[in-house]
Amino acid sequence: MDDPSFAINETKFHQFVVWDVKPLVNGKEIMSVLDLKSGGPLVREWQQKLLAWQLAHPSGTAEDCLDWMKETHSKRVKLESGNSVD
Repeated sequence: MDDPSFAINETKFHQFVVWDVKPLVNGKEIMSVLDLKSGGPLVREWQQKLLAWQLAHPSGTAEDCLDWMKETHSKRVKLESGNSVD
């Protein structure tokens, strides 16, 4: 469609939808995967990463999201400890 007003409305629609997305994983689940006793900046960092994952995988489930988080966190820990990552 070549109507510029349509493009603006479509953009507003997509922004509206993004703001309505409910996280698949909550802070307590993140803390459990990371083995944290209390929340903080690391939990917030993972909330943002998981929301980005969720938007990139709209048909993904909470289980898929947690699996991705566990895999990503494991790789990060290996890199920080100096071990090679497969």
